[in-house]
Amino acid sequence: MDRNILGMVLLMASTTASAQVALPTTEKATYTRSLSGQWDFKYIAGSSAGSDSLFFMPEYDTGAWKTIKVPGNWELQGFAGMTYGKKVRAGLGLYRRTIDIPAEWDGRGIYLCLEGVNFGYTLYVDGHEAGSFNSSYNRQTFDITRFAQPGHTHTLAVRVDTRPRGFEFDTNDDWSLSGISRDVLLFALPKVHIDDITINTSMDGRVDIEALVAGKGKKDKTVIEGEITDAEGNRVASLASAATTSARHRAAAGVPQPHLWTAETPYLYTVSLRLKLNGQTVQTYNGKVGIREIAWDGGIYRINGRPVKFHGATHHDLSPVHGRSITDEEMKRDLQMMKDANMNFLRTSHYPPAPRLLELCDSIGMYVMCEVPFGFGESNLKDSTFLDDLKNRARLTLRRDKNHPSVVVWSVGNENPVTDIGLKTGLYVASLDSTRPFTFPMTPSVYKDWAEGHKAFDRANGFNSRNTPYIVSPHYPRPSEVAAFAKMYDRPMVATEYAHALGTDFGQMQDIYEVMATTPGILGGSVWEFFDQGILVDTDKKPTPGSKFADYVWPTPGSYYDTSGNQGTDGMTYADRTPQTDYYQARKVYSNIIIREAPLRVLNRFDFTNLSDIDFGWQLMGDGKELASGKLDVECAPHDSTLLSLSPRVPQPLSASKYWISITAKDRQGRQIYEKSVRLCPDGAPGLAQRIGGEPEGRTKVKKGVVTAPGYTFDGNTLSLKNAEGVEIISDMALARIGRKPTLASTATQASRRSSKLHSLWPAYMPGKTVTTVEANNRKGCTARVRFDCDSTRYIDGTVAIEHKPGGIIGYTFDLTAHGNGETVEAGAALMLPKELTNMRYMGNGPYAAYPGRDMLSEYGLWSITSGDLYYPGNRQHVDIALFTDDDGNGFAIVADDADIAVENHDRGIVVGINTHVASAYNKYEWPAGMTETDGLRMKGSFDIIPLTGRWNEATRAIFGQPDGEIPTFMPFYHAYDL
Repeated sequence: MDRNILGMVLLMASTTASAQVALPTTEKATYTRSLSGQWDFKYIAGSSAGSDSLFFMPEYDTGAWKTIKVPGNWELQGFAGMTYGKKVRAGLGLYRRTIDIPAEWDGRGIYLCLEGVNFGYTLYVDGHEAGSFNSSYNRQTFDITRFAQPGHTHTLAVRVDTRPRGFEFDTNDDWSLSGISRDVLLFALPKVHIDDITINTSMDGRVDIEALVAGKGKKDKTVIEGEITDAEGNRVASLASAATTSARHRAAAGVPQPHLWTAETPYLYTVSLRLKLNGQTVQTYNGKVGIREIAWDGGIYRINGRPVKFHGATHHDLSPVHGRSITDEEMKRDLQMMKDANMNFLRTSHYPPAPRLLELCDSIGMYVMCEVPFGFGESNLKDSTFLDDLKNRARLTLRRDKNHPSVVVWSVGNENPVTDIGLKTGLYVASLDSTRPFTFPMTPSVYKDWAEGHKAFDRANGFNSRNTPYIVSPHYPRPSEVAAFAKMYDRPMVATEYAHALGTDFGQMQDIYEVMATTPGILGGSVWEFFDQGILVDTDKKPTPGSKFADYVWPTPGSYYDTSGNQGTDGMTYADRTPQTDYYQARKVYSNIIIREAPLRVLNRFDFTNLSDIDFGWQLMGDGKELASGKLDVECAPHDSTLLSLSPRVPQPLSASKYWISITAKDRQGRQIYEKSVRLCPDGAPGLAQRIGGEPEGRTKVKKGVVTAPGYTFDGNTLSLKNAEGVEIISDMALARIGRKPTLASTATQASRRSSKLHSLWPAYMPGKTVTTVEANNRKGCTARVRFDCDSTRYIDGTVAIEHKPGGIIGYTFDLTAHGNGETVEAGAALMLPKELTNMRYMGNGPYAAYPGRDMLSEYGLWSITSGDLYYPGNRQHVDIALFTDDDGNGFAIVADDADIAVENHDRGIVVGINTHVASAYNKYEWPAGMTETDGLRMKGSFDIIPLTGRWNEATRAIFGQPDGEIPTFMPFYHAYDL
């Protein structure tokens, strides 16, 4: 078997074959066979097999059939088209293969386990129906002993139906892919064997084990005995049950001075058990256990006695290449990326995940909310006959996953209406497991409406804030609602979906989580969603502007990740797990280390880690060069803060223009988990404009509106600029912006009626220039009156002034006013650059674009990027100087004072905006905070422009390197949305 199954869990019965057995964990080579691989296969559109109805008979000829990879989805192997969400097409998948039963299995029970099949299926062995099942993401095992003869070959067949009863429960906001999507295992167990095992632990080191044994005769006495070993293999405890003729066995052990399991310290012990029948060992078991204890009361959720915070994301079992059949490598990559983004929480949306994922969460350290699978299918929830289906799904989920220390909450469905059978399913979950709470994830409207209903639910079941088995889970609270939502219920709250990461905007997340982090009753939350739900598709289409294909990500000119329009573009990463800026924003927001300024204070948001376990380092930087460095010894308990003692001496005399301290924090593994830049402002530092400029000498001449000055030529007729080599470096110096380039989130929000308030944006964010009147153009400068018309009622007018300063410096001043009703998310003056000026080097906050409420991801420093880079577009904050050049160094510098500078690619070239007003980023159906009324909006500012040739002066080279120095471009795609 290609995945090492360590868990031992109860496997419930099919409709016709009871098989409550646990998967073997030892003797794999002898008594297990993986049936993953190539199977014979035929797909039939519709629900009738027709002439293939007897395909499961051994004599039926499948010679003309094709083969299919198992596990896998038949849509991704070319047998049918894909569907998204509820729109599942009727179809049948007929699977066939042969199996050899080893002769040495004689006398044992023989079982077949299917880890997951979308959607419902019937199993046949040699033409005999062995059972059927219809919960796509639950493990099911069939007892096929009566059909399987050791030493013989048998015909195995599976008929998969895409629309069985209740299939809607297994459709979600994701691709509805079909087929045997998880592993298939054939195995044998002794006649007397362990059916189920439950392991509970306490923070004092107590380990309680309950095992159910099946197959015994009335007088058979069995014993469970074994030991617990630590991570180094040392025995730390022994345990044994009493000899009994009963099926139930109980044993307990105490681990002295236990290493407690948490997401910060994922320490695992090994439990090794032996089942003895009348004194003889008949079965052995090995499994991992994490010692930890969960408690919740009075609105506070605790692990090992301490309040904790969940900060993470939802996670589908989905690969752009393998569909639902995610590989071990893909799971490891996802979890490591989540850890690297300072996440400690994964919500399995919307079903129990592949078993291997939970094993990895146990070992890597990740809290998991494991979901009982019933997402869509709202109409079924009003039908009481579905109660048994829901309880079966709950039972199977808990029995498989209950022994994982990473599983800390059970989620009962997703965004369902409150119905009688839904509530009964939650109570059933509580009856199966009293060691963890459960929750009903709710839409905001349902959450608000149930504020009174839950009190009646509590009264009917005798619950209160201290003995409740459930916690509450609202979806998509706004920043202003988070604290109020927590006060509506007298128990812990976790936002199981928030800050919908549609496209690349990702507004609100920073503000929402800050409330979560600082409010005791809020357990935390999971962003929707970790990655785009995209499937790689080959095509002869093209991402032409305006077409639906432009809203997809194209890794090559002949393929794209199909996300069903914008339905699946919800990730913090793209479908192939390339990080978006959203990912880096989450990394900073979720950091357990936060440094505040004035005074310099570090917050420890770890739940269990003292900052003495973190390596802090610092560097004193001057214009990007390291001037001094050192280490910081920080002692700070979890959930506390302390002042940082750091005051490096700035070398004299001051030779740099900008100084800052860069602080980094690394964990025990040497992984950098946080960084912070603190700007210094020593008196007497030389100005940047005078250092970068200041060399050109000569007279300024004016001829026919063209000003030739030392270092550049300014054309007052076209308001364009060339450097001393005659290379055009600015093609239009007088433009205005009143908005942003449309994105998936902005387009969806503007078209939605879900928002609490509708806003009116101008139809063009870069209105066309209709009037340019040059009022003065001489050796001193140029003043131009401009007007930009957006439509018949909305326009911008004002002045742009150019001043020819000594040393080849151009002073630029703009004073613009917007006229006409509406609102804007961004406003300011803009320059149009030739497309050849691809290189941007700057001193400011970077390396990523940032906005108010989405600005923790970037820090002050010296950065460089090209216009072809995936992360190029957007607003850079706190910019003091920015160079825009071609590959030879021709271009110009903007020297400003703590400016917001936005860049984007445009049909006419590259737009550089100098913003005077900047609102936050969009979120799906949520408008940015800080939008500004446009009528009478004044945009006023000034900065210096310094033209550059490829012969940069010494000061410029000292800061930015050589003019022809190559800047790496990160662009893994042929095309991507929101660029």
